[in-house]
Amino acid sequence: MAWFDQKMKQEMAPKIKKLCQKYGIKGRLSVHNHSTVIFNVTEGIHDFCKDRPSYFSPNQYWLDQYEDNPILHSFLKEAFEILFEGNWDKSDIQTDYFNVGWYVNLNIGSYNKPYIYKKEI
Repeated sequence: MAWFDQKMKQEMAPKIKKLCQKYGIKGRLSVHNHSTVIFNVTEGIHDFCKDRPSYFSPNQYWLDQYEDNPILHSFLKEAFEILFEGNWDKSDIQTDYFNVGWYVNLNIGSYNKPYIYKKEI
């Protein structure tokens, strides 16, 4: 059964904060239904939405599609490494059996508040 609580979020938060400082972005970490960690990137000094919608949710398995923007690509790789650190996946899709430590959502902007590109923060 997937489980992610506030204590786990507090342990992850300093790593995410350091990542945000490194890339000059602002974001927030939250927990949904004690099973999902959510990292919402709200604004930054890099144009992550260039040639993309003003909000999107990248898939951790398809990061190669962001190679046209090397900063976004390296940011996503590092973010997913932090968000999945300590997680496991013993799922068997053929038998419709899902066993993960927790679920992960990473969003660049959101439908009601798009990502904001700023020259400086």
